[in-house]
Amino acid sequence: MPQQVIERKANLTDDLMAVIKACDKEKPSPEDMKALQAAFDKYPDLWRVGGDVFEIAVLALINSETKQASTREAMRRAVDNTKDQLGYKTASGAERLLIEACALAWLRYYLIEYRYTLAGKNSQTITQSDYWDRSLTAAHKRYLKTVETLAKVRRLALPVMQLNVAQSGAKQLNVAQTGAQVGGDHA
Repeated sequence: MPQQVIERKANLTDDLMAVIKACDKEKPSPEDMKALQAAFDKYPDLWRVGGDVFEIAVLALINSETKQASTREAMRRAVDNTKDQLGYKTASGAERLLIEACALAWLRYYLIEYRYTLAGKNSQTITQSDYWDRSLTAAHKRYLKTVETLAKVRRLALPVMQLNVAQSGAKQLNVAQTGAQVGGDHA
């Protein structure tokens, strides 16, 4: 990459960071807010830098679980891997939102499963045991519901093929199938 391009990108980043910093206070000036809004207009994906609620939720959950950087990074990559396995890169907008919900529910479920297992190693009161059991059950239901909803959305998005067959003097037979029934692999 030519040095001029690198310098231009560095200046752009510095300028954006200066605008963001100027607005990250209780009462930013109207001029700073206009500059921030102009930056968001010019760079539509800029919101992902600090306002991607999915990323914020994932990081908050991971950071609340461990202080070990290697474990946090491994968990972060596991979430990314889960999204990839569910087809995030080629998914529609609605599917992407559901895939993010699946990945977050997956992470939450397995973290609760881990805590439940640890809690079971120590003596617990019936109330504590009941708490962990209800937490695990709720997280599992939430996870399954997100996966089920994703599957439904994918099924609804499949094309429908209808075949009308009629012979002379016979009744017409109408057969409709989704792409999954015909041989698609989305369901």
